[in-house]
Amino acid sequence: MAAQRILIRPAEADDTQALIALGTASCLSSIDDLPEFRNCKDEMEPAFARFIPADLDRIVVLEAGGDLAGFVSPQAQTGEVTDLWVDPVHQNTGLGGILLAAAEAEIRKAGHNCAWLTTHEKNRRALRFYQTQGYTLLSITEAPGETLPDVTYPRALLGKQLSRPDAAIAFSMADVRQGIDTLDPMLVALIAERFSFIDRAADLKPSLTMPARVTERVEEVVANARTQAKDLGFDPDLTETLWRTMVDLAIAREERMMLAAKQEEIA
Repeated sequence: MAAQRILIRPAEADDTQALIALGTASCLSSIDDLPEFRNCKDEMEPAFARFIPADLDRIVVLEAGGDLAGFVSPQAQTGEVTDLWVDPVHQNTGLGGILLAAAEAEIRKAGHNCAWLTTHEKNRRALRFYQTQGYTLLSITEAPGETLPDVTYPRALLGKQLSRPDAAIAFSMADVRQGIDTLDPMLVALIAERFSFIDRAADLKPSLTMPARVTERVEEVVANARTQAKDLGFDPDLTETLWRTMVDLAIAREERMMLAAKQEEIA
């Protein structure tokens, strides 16, 4: 299938009704597991009808294949990313990450080195998405939402440093520690995302009569990591040690999950 043409542009007045419909549909697709919003479905469209016209000059839209597929509202004055919504038809296609990057670019252009945002603390899909995009969970507080200010819920505050730390300009131990502390949340988020695929492998392998450890695949993964390290000018032997340790931990996790599932079947 041919790649869709992606266009990022400022919102226009003619987009208003489409943005209201898109935001409503996207919001409704995410609230089934959020008890505070279950009884507010009829209020969603009027809420977007109030918000969109008032914030139109700060909204960035994304078109995919000529269709309006999502939008976001970067707040240049405060560095906040608000109202990132992707049409349900286009969700899980990478467009959310493209929109978020566009919002961050606007915030960086305004002179901010950090971006921040909030989401429902129980919205695991959103939390996971933002954390894989480099955001760190900073706090959780009970507070009203922007779209429905009468609804109070546990809001997770997340932040991200927009410029990567540079070891070449780390002139003190404080600089070194700040760089490490900035990179570590990104690493943890990526590792968590990788292990989510390990968990899926543990679900799928029994039906395929595959063991947790597939030696050929282990060696392929390690060889790929060594090649990538060489391309970056990094120590391939150290990379292999790290990867073999991670792979062994992943296989042990798979084995535990597969054994537990088998024991449940027997019981």
